[in-house]
Amino acid sequence: MGQTYLNQVVDKEVSIAVEQILIAPFPTAWTPAIVSDATDAPPLGFRNLGAVVEDSVTLTVTREKFQLSTGIPKNLQFEAIMGITGTIEASLIARRGRFAGFAFGNVLPINMFGTSLSETIAAIVDQTSLTLNDTPGTTIWTIGDLVVTAATTEGLLTSENDAYVSSINGLTVIFSPTFAATPAVDDQAQVVTGIRNPFGTSAIRQFHVLGVADFIDNIQIVHDFPKCTASGDWTEEFRPDQEARIPIKFEALGQTTTTYDNSASHLIVGERFWFNSV
Repeated sequence: MGQTYLNQVVDKEVSIAVEQILIAPFPTAWTPAIVSDATDAPPLGFRNLGAVVEDSVTLTVTREKFQLSTGIPKNLQFEAIMGITGTIEASLIARRGRFAGFAFGNVLPINMFGTSLSETIAAIVDQTSLTLNDTPGTTIWTIGDLVVTAATTEGLLTSENDAYVSSINGLTVIFSPTFAATPAVDDQAQVVTGIRNPFGTSAIRQFHVLGVADFIDNIQIVHDFPKCTASGDWTEEFRPDQEARIPIKFEALGQTTTTYDNSASHLIVGERFWFNSV
C-alpha cells in the first residue's frame, strides 16, 4: 500500500506539450475529433498561426458567482452564476501583417504587390502544391516569396489565403506551411510585397479559435472557442535581445449547448476535449 506522503504519480497522467493556435472565420464548423496534423493539415477552413513562445499560451475561464451568506456567524447559503468569460492568449513568434490582422480583429488587411503580376493556376496537386499556366511566374517567383491566391484579381487585394514558397520545379510550386484553403484551377496567385494594417476602425471580426496541445506521448487536448473576438488592447515591442513577437488575445462569446446534463440547455463559452493516444 502506498502512503499519501509518497505522492506517487500515474505515468499516463504525466507528460509535456506545446499548444498552438488555429483560427478560422466564424462560423466555420469543427467536428470534435483528434487533430492529426495541426501544422500541415489543420481542420478544413482553419490555419495554424505557427510557432508560439512556449510559456505564453494561457487559457482563462471565469464563472462569476453571486453568493448569499446569512446568519450569525455568517455562512454561505446560496449561489448563482452571474457571468461567464473565457480568454485565450499567446505570443506568436512571427512578424507578418497577416497575423497582426488576426490580433487586431478589425478589418481585412490590404495586400501590396508592387510591380509584380498575378499568375493563373493551371492545376492543383494538393493544399501545398500548385502548377502555374505559364513560365513568367517561375522566373519571377523565388523561394521564400509570400504568395496569396484568390478567385479573382480583385480578390487578391484582401485575400488571407497565403503561403511561403519552399521550392520551384518548372511550373510547379511547393509551399510550406500549407495554404489555409486549397486554391482552385483558374484562381489567381501573386507575390505579396507588403501587408497594410489599420490601427483602430469600428469593425469587429469574429473567429473560431482552437488551441491544440500535442503531448509527447500522443495525448492531445483541444480548447475550442467557437465564437471569439480579438481583445481591444494590443502592444507590440521589438527588442534586440529577443525575436519578433505578435501578441494575440481572444475573448469568447457565449454559446448554448444541449450536449450535457441530459440535454438541458446550457450557456458556455467553449469546451475542452481530451483525446487518447491511438
